[in-house]
Amino acid sequence: TMGTIEGIAAHLDAKTGEPDLEKAAVQTAEISIDFEDGPADGVPLSSTRPVVLLVQALPFFVVQPLLRVAQWLLFINIFIYCSSLSGSRSAAVFVVALFATSFVMNVMRPFLFIAAKWCIVGRYVEGRYPIFGTYYLRWWMVNQ
Repeated sequence: TMGTIEGIAAHLDAKTGEPDLEKAAVQTAEISIDFEDGPADGVPLSSTRPVVLLVQALPFFVVQPLLRVAQWLLFINIFIYCSSLSGSRSAAVFVVALFATSFVMNVMRPFLFIAAKWCIVGRYVEGRYPIFGTYYLRWWMVNQ
């Protein structure tokens, strides 16, 4: 009865009325997909377009190296600052600089990525977008 899919479907049909499958098919056929930047004939966009490949290479070749360089520069600055405060360059200063760098990077990185999301995508807009179109690529970049 209500524990099966057929029972749930029967209950919903009784509550909302019998489904008109022909009317639903006509309404579905009338839906038009507005391709954001795809061709007018609806042919899917290629994943091997140079722009798509460039955008997909950005996280690996640009973002990750920049984050690593920022981490090292931050560590060097903190280490130099701690060394000047203590007057020595001991292992304790090195460990303090490591922990401070780790803390700052782990606290600041989420805020950096949130700001990047708002700059790249902005507010998400519900809709259907072609795969490998500009909106999809912006979404993909933010999810990397």
